[in-house]
Amino acid sequence: SRDDPQPKFFPAINIFELLKGSLFKIKSSIKWPNDILVNNKKISGILCEVEFTPDKKNYLVVGIGINVNLNSEDFLNEQKKYKINPTSMSIESDCIFEIDKVCSSLLINFANFYHMLDGNEDEIISFYNLHWGDKGKNLNVQMGDKFVTGKAISINSFGELLIRDNDKDLSINSGEIISFL
Repeated sequence: SRDDPQPKFFPAINIFELLKGSLFKIKSSIKWPNDILVNNKKISGILCEVEFTPDKKNYLVVGIGINVNLNSEDFLNEQKKYKINPTSMSIESDCIFEIDKVCSSLLINFANFYHMLDGNEDEIISFYNLHWGDKGKNLNVQMGDKFVTGKAISINSFGELLIRDNDKDLSINSGEIISFL
């Protein structure tokens, strides 16, 4: 529902911070809702499931995929057509990373951001908007079998994508940006 908090967006911020940190130094941007791009290529994807009911136990299940030490040939060998061309930490940095260091850094960042959630939702959404790469772009968004087109305005406090179509603002709470116009 619209009254649910939006902790599902903090993993994208976590990956963004992980990549730019002193250990990896990779500049990235966030693609709504939970993809991380480097040079307009997908380096990470995140799937979240949130259960929130006031005054009950709640949960957040997070699945994170980060392309770490893959090379260009690895992506070609899959013979897959990608919606967004992939990249990896190794390709972007021209070095090989120790998986245990990536994992431990990810978990430390994740724990720090998790503790930040309580009462800081506005800061999280502000941070997300600041590093969201689609602001101001004309987008085509797929919502099931329906398509919506408009200019990306912001991400609101509910984590919804706000787009403007013919002077009308639309809120999209679930969907996928499939193209830029």
